[in-house]
Amino acid sequence: MSTTLSFKQKIDLPEWKPLASALANTAAGNSTAFDLRNETGQANPNIFLMQALTGLTRYNTVTDGWSEMTAFTTVGGTMAVGAYCVFVPSHGISGVVGGSPTTTSFTLATLPNSATALKNQFANKGDGVGYKIRVYGNGAAGSSGLTNERFIVANSSGTAPVITVDTAFDFTPATTDHYEILAGRIYMLGAGTTAAGYWKAMDVATGTISGNLSISQLAATIGTDTEGVMLDEQYVPYNRRPGEGFLGTDTYDTNNLTTLGGSTTPLKCNICTVVANGTITGTVAGGDAGVATNQFRNFQIRIVEDTTNKTAVGQRRKITSHTAGPSPVYTLYSNWTVNPSVGAKFVIENNNDLLLWTNAATVTYSYAAGGFAADAAWATVTLSGGATQYANPGTAMGAGCSVESAFSIVPDAGKNVLQSYIYWLRGAATVTMAYLDIAAGANGVWTTIAPISQTTVTFSAGTCSAHDPHANQGRYFYVALNVTNRFLRFDMLNQEWEPWTNNQGMTQGAVLAANYLATSVFSDGSTKIPCLYQLGDTSATFFGCNITV
Repeated sequence: MSTTLSFKQKIDLPEWKPLASALANTAAGNSTAFDLRNETGQANPNIFLMQALTGLTRYNTVTDGWSEMTAFTTVGGTMAVGAYCVFVPSHGISGVVGGSPTTTSFTLATLPNSATALKNQFANKGDGVGYKIRVYGNGAAGSSGLTNERFIVANSSGTAPVITVDTAFDFTPATTDHYEILAGRIYMLGAGTTAAGYWKAMDVATGTISGNLSISQLAATIGTDTEGVMLDEQYVPYNRRPGEGFLGTDTYDTNNLTTLGGSTTPLKCNICTVVANGTITGTVAGGDAGVATNQFRNFQIRIVEDTTNKTAVGQRRKITSHTAGPSPVYTLYSNWTVNPSVGAKFVIENNNDLLLWTNAATVTYSYAAGGFAADAAWATVTLSGGATQYANPGTAMGAGCSVESAFSIVPDAGKNVLQSYIYWLRGAATVTMAYLDIAAGANGVWTTIAPISQTTVTFSAGTCSAHDPHANQGRYFYVALNVTNRFLRFDMLNQEWEPWTNNQGMTQGAVLAANYLATSVFSDGSTKIPCLYQLGDTSATFFGCNITV
């Protein structure tokens, strides 16, 4: 039975409530990492907190409890101003289907980082629901040309475990097909003069830490404050599901579950009408027929179904430009390895880049990982591997910098504000606000804005933000203003600041340059109730507030 809400504005006011205290007081450089996917069944229920470079703690939003996680080899640098972490949903375990597959089970290729799975480790991510696994029927002869996503309900132990899913695949996977577990990674950055080991990742499903990731072209020093935004392909508008991208009315994966034990609802997609080397053309009517010129430049296209050219399925290509609809023609960063066939199905998604600002610099650092180690690279120039240099801001970031993507909105009828906007508060005790529109040019274009609703409030050390992509048409991100216990929220569609309820119960300590806000969502069908969480400065105090209006 669906949850029914009857909240009334002005009567049902948002209220902060104390939650379980963190395991230690916060300190400079502490950072939260959390999942912005908009379905409870898929989104990780934990808020991860980096308080040391030798391990993470996590808060379970279902059980209201904190716990330590497995300690790991030290991330390089120091836990100081500028240290940072971020959750990346699509960068999980991936490989080739093994064993003797059936419609409900198959063997995973060897797990990353020499991990050994415990029995049923992948069947509960902290809320009683297993991780989702995506299978591409893109192998050799005998493959299906389909893409399916299912919840894992069991797995055997070992370095090559057998996983079992909740509902039968629409096809029997072949041993040449590919899979991706959508459990995610947490990327972690240490502060100080950059050296090997400063940039590492933890695989969420196995709890294992990576080796030293590339720091080539990353900032020479990490400090002042660090803020980033993850353009993950699983992050979609508030009215669409992960795996559907930003638009499309056709369907694929007919037996996809909304949550474990929930209803079966196909995922939405587009159908291509023409294909050539390095291009793909969309539909005449419906689907993507209404796109504006270059509305999705620097997003990606992913092929999700092709029953003719089956090995084309699963390919991702970044869009460098496109025409307007009907029948929009998308020009891609590189040619297809295998050209999809006419009638193949595709989605338009975020491109899996991480954008980052640090150390009072006027530089946009970007990291292209794509979920696969071979693609991973930082960029301050355009690289052959697909990493993009994004335009630099006109002024240097400073302490209190905050950044949020507008991926969760649905554009207005005139397309005046788009999902390609990345809103940027400079910090540094200034009022400066701007947005980087990644679709406005080959490298994006910066625009400074001054909403009339916010002309004198300055953002300085202690300011941080968290995005709510779930409620209120996905329009808002929330800002803790310095260490005043005051909150503002910004309407990304209408470019308007609004005051939001103060956290009167929070006791603050010394001012920190840190990231101590997070959001999580409860969803039941179309009903979504997100919660905003706040840690105190130099404190273990922890509060939550449901966002109902």
